[in-house]
Amino acid sequence: MEEIDNETLEEACKRIIQNAPLTTNSDLKMLYLYNELGKKLSKNVEFFYQDDIDRKKEMLDNYQTIEDNEVMCKSAVYLFQEQGKKLGLNLSVIEIGTDDEARVSHWALVYTSDNGKRYIINPIADFYRIQLGFSPKHFCTSEEYIEYQGVAFDSMSKEYIRSLNEQLGYLSGGMYTEELLEKLGGEIVNKLGTHIIRASDGYQDRYLKLLELIKNDKLSIDEKLKEWEKIDPNYLKNKEIIKKSLETKNINKKVKKVINGLALRELIGTGLNLEQEREGAKMIGTMDPITLKENVKDVMLYKFKYMMFSLPQITKRLTGYIENKNFIDEVKKYIFRGNDERSSIYRHTITKEVNDKTEYFMIISVKPDPAKDARLYCFYNPKTKEVDMGIEPIEFMQKHQYHPLKNSSLNKMIQEYNKKSGNSTAINRMLPTTQNNI
Repeated sequence: MEEIDNETLEEACKRIIQNAPLTTNSDLKMLYLYNELGKKLSKNVEFFYQDDIDRKKEMLDNYQTIEDNEVMCKSAVYLFQEQGKKLGLNLSVIEIGTDDEARVSHWALVYTSDNGKRYIINPIADFYRIQLGFSPKHFCTSEEYIEYQGVAFDSMSKEYIRSLNEQLGYLSGGMYTEELLEKLGGEIVNKLGTHIIRASDGYQDRYLKLLELIKNDKLSIDEKLKEWEKIDPNYLKNKEIIKKSLETKNINKKVKKVINGLALRELIGTGLNLEQEREGAKMIGTMDPITLKENVKDVMLYKFKYMMFSLPQITKRLTGYIENKNFIDEVKKYIFRGNDERSSIYRHTITKEVNDKTEYFMIISVKPDPAKDARLYCFYNPKTKEVDMGIEPIEFMQKHQYHPLKNSSLNKMIQEYNKKSGNSTAINRMLPTTQNNI
């Protein structure tokens, strides 16, 4: 595996061609090439964050030069065409008009199958999906370009592409990653259900009450049990569990489960639309988290930290900065539910000059309380997978010599910070919301 990770692009291409499936099905070979070559490539960050249109056009003109496996749309499709021909695939490259925003042409790949159908392919947009096992969105689909130069393109069905991926062995456990993330979302909901209950006044009151009884050496075990009986309608059922806790002076998992059940029953009685599950597993899934009011801040922080500390494990296979960025945008859809939650997550691109080369990093923030403007900021390094939670963004950037992009609203924060830098007041780690999601 290490040899594959360290191989050059030329070596990777040779390996991909040598290991191609022995099949007469051109669709299978095309998807194989799409997946295998897509694992090695990443979007050229300099090109996509380039403001100088002339520099962009210059880079497109020099598309045959590929450094560090970073490509633009033009260099990507020509590379796919070159390697595809070695597999006997019928591929051509087309220029798709002009991108109004970038003012440069977009290039796509046209694949003609053995049965004469013509498909359009846009591989660069699927790199992060390929690398993490998502379903492809830009492979042989005409959703983006239904017709070009009077020629209508065909589309493969999702079911057919899935069957091809199954034959190639690309589905982990028979599932795409987004389907696994749906499960992850359910898992988070389960954990959040318990988390919210434990943050409730009912849980905390009972927990502290039991803690007081454990510490009270003036009362006998029987006297302590009588006190507990006053707050537990299921006292007879739970008596032995609580008694053991009092005897050992330890609040174990079984006792916490008892307290959890009592708190859940109390929450259900408030009229909230909660699923009546012992651990409150579906609590978040059946109600708007905003209605949790006092607990919403805890919920958002829990989800945000869950996402950030999961990234280093999940993103090991991602090749470049933009692929990491795209994945974070994707995964937050499974963790944060509804527009209110998702709009509270902002992501900024910041840069640093290292050995005469611009490297790219992220600052991600969450606004945990919808009633307040305070934010929690986090630094993320896509290369090292370093996560630094709870930073003050401006001081952090100044200390480590990071710079926001020209159009980033972090620049406004820097200006405001510089105006205030003359006073000695310490800056809170939770700064007011002043930026957009860039």
